[in-house]
Amino acid sequence: MDVAKCFGMFFIYLGHYGVVTGNAYNWVFSFHVCLFFYLSGCLENFNHKTILENIQKKVINILIPFFFFAILGILYNAVLINTNVYIHENLMLLLKGDIRNHINFGGGLWFLSCLFVIEILFSFIKKMNKKIIIFITCLILFMFSQFLISPPPTVQPSWYWNIDSALYYTIFYCIGFITYEPVLKLFRSKKSLVKWISNIALLLCFIYSFSLFWQNNLLSKIIGLNDIIGKMFEIITPLPSIFLVLRVSYFLSGVEILERLGRASLYLCGNEFIIKELVPQILGIFNISITISTTIQAYIYCFWLLCLVEKLLMPSEKLIIEKLQNETSSLVKMLLQCK
Repeated sequence: MDVAKCFGMFFIYLGHYGVVTGNAYNWVFSFHVCLFFYLSGCLENFNHKTILENIQKKVINILIPFFFFAILGILYNAVLINTNVYIHENLMLLLKGDIRNHINFGGGLWFLSCLFVIEILFSFIKKMNKKIIIFITCLILFMFSQFLISPPPTVQPSWYWNIDSALYYTIFYCIGFITYEPVLKLFRSKKSLVKWISNIALLLCFIYSFSLFWQNNLLSKIIGLNDIIGKMFEIITPLPSIFLVLRVSYFLSGVEILERLGRASLYLCGNEFIIKELVPQILGIFNISITISTTIQAYIYCFWLLCLVEKLLMPSEKLIIEKLQNETSSLVKMLLQCK
């Protein structure tokens, strides 16, 4: 899971560099966000808290880091452009939950507010117990987001706290929740037949992902049959690439630097905007400029940025965030005791 999160953050940094990343740009956008919601859904298998306990936990573990990184990004940008008007305007956007594609201070921070909504929503859905009913419910929410919200969140997200995007991505969270144990058993099995099935699945996923990388969707003719089939394939299209990432991550589990970066994914997400802005500013002091002009350069630079966040920014930020979380947790407990 940690290695998979590392790959996910690498793809997010890479995707946000735009067309300079070549074919990787469209490829990573076909699955990288879905991958993170899938991985979060996998971890839901270990969540046995009540709904109230779950809400308290998510407020502390998701919302506190979300506001910390968002305010940090707003202040950094305000200093960069030298105006306090920017602070007021963007604090208002922040209170709306950092609506996706509406701000320029947070990179992928919208994911945290969207994840918060999904995890609270799913804590209610999970009470249905039967996985088939849970899946159908999440599928209905997905279809609702695509056919009854205009424009749909994939075109123009607009609801506060990314609730419209949450309705769309909950299905991937659900798939992660449902498939985590079967996929793990598939990877761990020593049986020859199961190994063959796993390897064939890996090969098929690689072929499909490879075709997507070269901007050729092998299922495009099926997808184009009608709107409903096309929307269903929006769910199916990311899954082969997700399975490929999982299989490679399982193979590379134990590689320390990848696991360490994966465990730092919250900080990598929160600092994406700042590290991409800060590094060129610091190097500019020494008259060093960075120009990313080739795909390989983008790959190397993005991985280097991940390492910089984990080594330079995360240690001090972690101390501050943990202190804020502990203080908030103590305050909540005190309020509950008073009640």
